[in-house]
Amino acid sequence: MARRRKQTFGRKKIAMKLIEDAKARMVTLRKRRDGIFSKASELSTMCGAQMAFIVTSMAGKVHSLGSPDGYVNRNHRNIHNCPIENFSEAKMNDLYQKLNEVNQQLNQEESRAIILRQKVDDIRELFIEKHDRDDGLKKLLNSMMEFKEKMVLGARKITTASEASSSSQGGKEVIPSTTN
Repeated sequence: MARRRKQTFGRKKIAMKLIEDAKARMVTLRKRRDGIFSKASELSTMCGAQMAFIVTSMAGKVHSLGSPDGYVNRNHRNIHNCPIENFSEAKMNDLYQKLNEVNQQLNQEESRAIILRQKVDDIRELFIEKHDRDDGLKKLLNSMMEFKEKMVLGARKITTASEASSSSQGGKEVIPSTTN
């Protein structure tokens, strides 16, 4: 018994008429557009010919292929009477303008960052100087307090010694004499 092969659609002749289903029509356009672009590119490469190929979809999108790039006549208009260059040059000009604006903002921010870094460094330097001055003042205050304590202790010793000597001499205060 002979085995039957599964029947497939394979390559069959397609009638050249409008495809009724919009989704199927868009899929067919995409697939066939890529195929025709590929064939046109191969023809240009093999023959060295300059060519331009423009396809406009039902949604109004323009797809083009040119050899060499940019060979498409800039004054050519699609079926909606819109200049083709507007679809690419206008967007590019807009993007270049936005890029320039962003670069200007970046430069301004970098300048501000440099100024802020300088201010932070200045403040840090002032803080360190103030801290050093505060440390110096604290040290000076501590040494003055120590000196004061020593003076108070010395004065107490003198007072105590003076009281002790005056009580031993009967209440008379002795004034030391100075001799040359």
